[in-house]
Amino acid sequence: MKNRKMKSIEIVKDSLIYPFNIKSYLGLLILFSASFLIIPGILALGYLFRIIYYTTGDNDGHPEFTDWMNMFRDGLIFLGMALIFVMIFYGLLWILESFLIGDVDLNLASFTIAAIYTSLFNALFVMCLAHMADEKSFTAAFEFKKIFDRIKEVGWIKYLALILFMTIFGGLINFLIELISPALNLPGLGRIPIVIMITLLAYTYLFSFESRFTGLVYLTKP
Repeated sequence: MKNRKMKSIEIVKDSLIYPFNIKSYLGLLILFSASFLIIPGILALGYLFRIIYYTTGDNDGHPEFTDWMNMFRDGLIFLGMALIFVMIFYGLLWILESFLIGDVDLNLASFTIAAIYTSLFNALFVMCLAHMADEKSFTAAFEFKKIFDRIKEVGWIKYLALILFMTIFGGLINFLIELISPALNLPGLGRIPIVIMITLLAYTYLFSFESRFTGLVYLTKP
């Protein structure tokens, strides 16, 4: 891993612009569109993994759609790591809500705990994913001492602020899709086809943005 001194605004601007590469975007869009066949979906994850790896190596371009076997392997690594974190996330969230909130109907308290917990968990997940991609090793995702040392190098305040931005931006994309979906309609087909299309277009952009963002956050130093 190399280091690059970047301001938070530079990370945000670079990540927002990064998905606007026709070859990379269309390739990823095609893989996501065919993800119901499973293998293309795994390849899409592998390409996102490759973007992170490419970025942590201080590369500004876009990785090629080559070496499909390695891309598939990287996709499986990404998927395996994500599934483990998702299971841990919901397991711990259930424990928090059960023991800290109990049977008392405190919606505000429940929401606050869930929001804080989700933000902190996202912060851990992003750095674990970046470290795993940088090391090209599944077990690197669980080298927590190195991962927390890296967050310390980036700076806790800067890092958490960046993660908060990424979380809010992802939430905004979700909100906009839900907002416009009821108004979309195709004569004779209903709104489902166009909603799926808009969702694929939006999420292809979002996932590419998040991958670049993850790599840059890991790469940066104060």
